[in-house]
Amino acid sequence: MKSSIQIYGIIVVSSVFLFLFPQLLGLAMLYRQVNSIASYLVEVIEVHEGVTSQNGANDVIQDELKKVPKLICTFGKEKINNFYTYTVDCNKESKISILNIPIDIRVSKKTRRVIY
Repeated sequence: MKSSIQIYGIIVVSSVFLFLFPQLLGLAMLYRQVNSIASYLVEVIEVHEGVTSQNGANDVIQDELKKVPKLICTFGKEKINNFYTYTVDCNKESKISILNIPIDIRVSKKTRRVIY
């Protein structure tokens, strides 16, 4: 009786890990995608020297965000003396379906260059 319970326990635990591993790899790939989008948005802000409607950065950002549904990006502007730095925060919700656990993937990037 005791060994059969151990065998069933081993089967259940190994099957959970067997099905959980591909989903964790999928979350890693999703994090990679969100991270690359956030990096691209920071590069767009640095190249266009800020987010304004005059320089076209806003149009490029909106076009990029339309490609990925359910991705929420916010932009923060921080003043340092006479200069500005921008912070890009991107969030995407996902779920580990075998455990029914919602996961919120968050990426935060900051411009390296100071924008006048």
